Amino acid sequence: SALIAPEEFEFGELVQQDLLTSLDSTENEWLKELLQAFSEGKFALFDAAVSKHKAKIDATPELKGCLETVLRPKMCALALLELAFRKPKKQRRLSFEELSEHCRVTVKEVEFLVMKAMCANLIKGQIDEVQQCVMVTWCKPRILDNARIDLMRERMDAWGQQSDLLLKHLEDMTPELLIS
Repeated sequence: SALIAPEEFEFGELVQQDLLTSLDSTENEWLKELLQAFSEGKFALFDAAVSKHKAKIDATPELKGCLETVLRPKMCALALLELAFRKPKKQRRLSFEELSEHCRVTVKEVEFLVMKAMCANLIKGQIDEVQQCVMVTWCKPRILDNARIDLMRERMDAWGQQSDLLLKHLEDMTPELLIS
């Protein structure tokens, strides 16, 4: 039901549940693959799962006919969230072109996608239609899997290096104040 619920975008905790490992090597393993794609917000995983299991998706009464009307738009929103999350906070100015390519929508559909993501509280920011860009100021927190933890570690390391550079710069500029 989480797959077809229009306002449900939390798949990280669901994917980490031990219950999903019981689907391995069963006829319902495709559900796990689809949930994993939503959890990671990656179209490559989504496309692979859909092409591999299209017959099973269509054979499921709850999902039949939902691929283009519910699942794909939800995947677009999650891809937008993941793109914004992976960008460093100071580099979250996203062009319509970049969003169009990453979220697999036309440039004309980008603004609507961003507005829907904002309404669903996935992101906060500003849309500049004239400049054809979106400035993301906040992203909904994500479940931290190993890849996201590595990303956070890289950001913390970069922050530490920037702090060291700033300290050295301050020391060079005011040696007499630091000595006394």
